[in-house]
Amino acid sequence: MPARPKSKNRRPEHPSLLLEVTADAVIEELEAWLGSRLPQRIEWITRLAKHARAVMTANANFRRRINTSPDVEPLAVYLRHWLAAGLCREHPTLFSRLPYRYVVGKPPRTRKRISSTDCC
Repeated sequence: MPARPKSKNRRPEHPSLLLEVTADAVIEELEAWLGSRLPQRIEWITRLAKHARAVMTANANFRRRINTSPDVEPLAVYLRHWLAAGLCREHPTLFSRLPYRYVVGKPPRTRKRISSTDCC
């Protein structure tokens, strides 16, 4: 059987480093929105990357959905959702501060900070 031609939109399987870098970016995005550091930051990165690896190994549909996208946004959607679920279990007070769109995997909207130059 001949080898299947590679699609131009397909990128190689996610190496572990890409999973961890994407998890780090998702956490950094949340920290910027919250205006504070996430407790056990490194542990969250490791847990999210490990969970993504496990789901990718076990679920061909998930793997196809993630690997056929030309960017990391589909992976980031799942990572945001899993992070929110973990915060709900382990840090309910912090979870209660999350915007709903983050809980369903969308990036939080940027908060406009008011500075002294914005005043009359």
